[in-house]
Amino acid sequence: MIGWIQRNTDRYERGSYCEEKMHCLVDFEGGHQLRLAMDIVEGEKSQVCAAYGPDGLAFFDRETVTIFDADGRREVDCPPQPDYLEDLLIWIEGGPEHRNAARHGLRTQQIMMAIYQSARTRSVIEPPYTRRDSPLAAMIESGELPATGEPYDIRSAAAMKFHKGKGE
Repeated sequence: MIGWIQRNTDRYERGSYCEEKMHCLVDFEGGHQLRLAMDIVEGEKSQVCAAYGPDGLAFFDRETVTIFDADGRREVDCPPQPDYLEDLLIWIEGGPEHRNAARHGLRTQQIMMAIYQSARTRSVIEPPYTRRDSPLAAMIESGELPATGEPYDIRSAAAMKFHKGKGE
């Protein structure tokens, strides 16, 4: 996995450091690749996701998957997903594992930390990434990622106040 991040403003998410932009390339067994590009522009959220494999590629968002393969180009509509509470009730009633099961969060966290470590060391990071400290926090605290402006939280002003010790 190789990653790149940008953090020019002193932004947080839920009281934790976060970046404005992130790009990464993840290689999987069998020649499959995942490319993610998260570019957050003031007042706008956009996301480009692409999966590459030996038989074709797919670009996707929350509504549509566009597939390019030997059969040409086709778009597939994504079915609406249940909201988090509906998903929880489905699981409680014996349905499939909840999408927010801790094991998924752990894997996501490992991938995020590997992206940050790759950006920090400017090198490929091999999975699994098991270090517990945050490379993003290390870059910010060492001055490698200087930020300008006042600190702000993209989700909650209350989280920022709590993080900075100004909350209740």
